[in-house]
Amino acid sequence: MKSTRLLRPALALALVALLAPGCKKDAAEAPPGAAQNGGSGGGGGGAIDTKGFPAVGEAPQIEVVNQGAEPRQQLRYKVQAGHSEQMLMVMNMQMSMTMGGNAMPSAELPAMELSAAVDVKEVTGEGDIRYEFRFTDANVVESPSVNPQVVAAIRDALQGVTTLKGEAVVSPRGVVKKAAIDVSGIENPQLKQMMENLQRSLDQMSVPLPEQAVGQGAEWKVKQAIEQGGLRVFQTSTMKLASLDGDKVKLDVQVEQNAPQQTFSPPGMPSGASAQIDKLHTTGAGTTTVDLNRIIPTSKLNMKTNMAMVIQMGDQRQPMGTDMTVDMSIQPK
Repeated sequence: MKSTRLLRPALALALVALLAPGCKKDAAEAPPGAAQNGGSGGGGGGAIDTKGFPAVGEAPQIEVVNQGAEPRQQLRYKVQAGHSEQMLMVMNMQMSMTMGGNAMPSAELPAMELSAAVDVKEVTGEGDIRYEFRFTDANVVESPSVNPQVVAAIRDALQGVTTLKGEAVVSPRGVVKKAAIDVSGIENPQLKQMMENLQRSLDQMSVPLPEQAVGQGAEWKVKQAIEQGGLRVFQTSTMKLASLDGDKVKLDVQVEQNAPQQTFSPPGMPSGASAQIDKLHTTGAGTTTVDLNRIIPTSKLNMKTNMAMVIQMGDQRQPMGTDMTVDMSIQPK
């Protein structure tokens, strides 16, 4: 089995894809108040309540808790065909681990900067927005407090990112109806899997908006079931409308994620090894400012994940616990 030092950056990159809220790709929009059938949450210590969640692959369930004060308006994206913009995503991570019940030294991971370009190709009569995106740069920020070997490992893993491109179709309510990413230019199988997971941070930049008209102080919840890299996660995002100025929408965001007991294979694991999740719980909070005439928001989110799992390779079982903090920002360039 690889050393703990080598596993850390690989596991961190695998988890990043789970920590950015958004809609599940390839989903049709669910009508407000539609009944949803949640999946089973697994047994034993991994059991969670999935009541009210859609199935994996279905559209998120959007529930308005409070319509807010008058005046109210329907929030709809109205990006025009031909619109182009640039995006910068910055992720800072810290992680502590236990292996076999023994605490390992805390690891500060280097900041990662990913740049992308977005080009709106078409807006349908129904208002659906089809846009293409491509990565234009990937950078790992060196720091005196970060182990140079970890910096080198993540920098090597990100080579080839600028060959990635894809497209997405988003409804006027911010629901991603379709998304795809082309990883054919990447030969490294681990990087392919990691970037397919990281895709969600791009193809879900839009914020799911309620059907009803809302005003300042409005609150709605977005429930979704996400399967990413083979790991099934149930996520609830709570959006509170802090201010509304024409097409400028500022939201306070809270996120909670839970995963049932399950087995998956994170990128970077040795061949034949697997990880059984016994517990995964994430909480997060931040702000998002949306200009309804643009795709890319300005957002900051801090998320904390506590995970307990068992890594198995052959007849060897190694209990492992992870606490990870991610600070993530997205902004137009």
